[in-house]
Amino acid sequence: MCVPKSTGRWKKPQERGKNNMRLFSETDLSRIHNRKANGAGLILTSPKGQRLNYALRFEFKATNNEVEYEALVVGLELANAVGASHVLAKSDSQLVVGQVLRKYIVKEKVMQKCLDRVKAQIVKLQSFNIVKIPREEDIEADYLAKLATAKEDAIPWTAPVRYLELPSIFAPDIQVQAINYSDSWTGPIVDYRTNGALPDDKKKLLITIP
Repeated sequence: MCVPKSTGRWKKPQERGKNNMRLFSETDLSRIHNRKANGAGLILTSPKGQRLNYALRFEFKATNNEVEYEALVVGLELANAVGASHVLAKSDSQLVVGQVLRKYIVKEKVMQKCLDRVKAQIVKLQSFNIVKIPREEDIEADYLAKLATAKEDAIPWTAPVRYLELPSIFAPDIQVQAINYSDSWTGPIVDYRTNGALPDDKKKLLITIP
């Protein structure tokens, strides 16, 4: 895998562009200690204002740092699946942001594998940047993260909650395929890019796809 040699400097996306997307990821650290219901909120926005919101519930044991990475991996897979070329990611994790930008040293093997998964998605993009934002700056992503860790009977049936059973380091590219997109504007695009499936109305795909 080819990784830029410059110290933490990926090619940064321009502020505006046809395939520019912004990715917000946030985890619910208040529930991490019980290792039973890890959750994250993801918001992917396009320049035209289209949004893809998901509450991700991880059905496997993970540390808070691992969950932060999982959220970023899934978010980047989503961005690549819908044809994004330039991504600006925003995360509330100082550690993840620092390691992705190669400002922090990765010591644990598991964390290095998580970082490698992130890099594998980044190199598919034309440009990428990630910045640290305070948790309170993204109330909606925080709500989605908390929704993902709520008790089953407390989650509205209409809520955009998706369940992932395996860590990304053990299930390459399974994260995107495991999510049902039939209820979002990205549905036809993801089906085509991941499975090669064309919708009944092929003209609709040509109009929608980036």
